[in-house]
Amino acid sequence: MNSLSNNKPNVIVVAGKIQFEQELQLISNLDIMLSMDSGNAHIAAMLGVNVITLWGATHPYLGFSPFNQPLENALLSDRTKYPYLPTSVYGNKK
Repeated sequence: MNSLSNNKPNVIVVAGKIQFEQELQLISNLDIMLSMDSGNAHIAAMLGVNVITLWGATHPYLGFSPFNQPLENALLSDRTKYPYLPTSVYGNKK
């Protein structure tokens, strides 16, 4: 994980370094969060943070979109460029 922050002075990796309560405090102070469809995206949305989500194996139309976030914040995979990317409710089917 620390390789994500190598030579990037504005990048700090906190994964595995702070308690859950501290993570909630950190997320609540963000202006915006960039995330895949994950728990952290949903936590940020519930804390009132704007969330931009990256979608691959799931789709926001299936009900996985973070609460109260506009569809324009969901960046979808290019299905023409990646036609074999599996997309389903469970992420394991074409």
